[in-house]
Amino acid sequence: MQDFHNLRVWNEANSLAIAIKRLTSRFPKADYGALRKQMVRAAESIADNIAEGCGAATNAEFARYLDMAITSSSELENQIERTHRYRLTRDPDHQRLAGPVCDVRKMTIGGCERRCSPLPRAGHGRRRMTNTERRTTGRKARNEQRMTDRIPRQAQPRW
Repeated sequence: MQDFHNLRVWNEANSLAIAIKRLTSRFPKADYGALRKQMVRAAESIADNIAEGCGAATNAEFARYLDMAITSSSELENQIERTHRYRLTRDPDHQRLAGPVCDVRKMTIGGCERRCSPLPRAGHGRRRMTNTERRTTGRKARNEQRMTDRIPRQAQPRW
């Protein structure tokens, strides 16, 4: 558990959400109200998921929240591109927002990779299995294989 205020990625995501809110306030409500609301929701979701993940009990849970923030940033990038193609935003506005979205996503991916790093290899801090554990593990695998062999070939799942 950590304080999200100290994370640079959260500060960037929060600033991005504010910038998106300001930008979308200029959109015509009649024609683009749904896009406007969805952009604000996606932008706020990035910062919200990072903040919520900071309160997670485990690294795996924190990584899940970061993953949601990554998907929200991809959604927002798509919406920014769409507003540019609809000609709701000019080139300077588009460039000013598209860059930070990618930056926030890269920082979030980096945080997720650090939290979900694979287990260290044997001899590098990881406990080795005892002989009893090896024998038991081998027996379980052999018993599972025997059970699978008993199932008729047609009934075995194909995946």
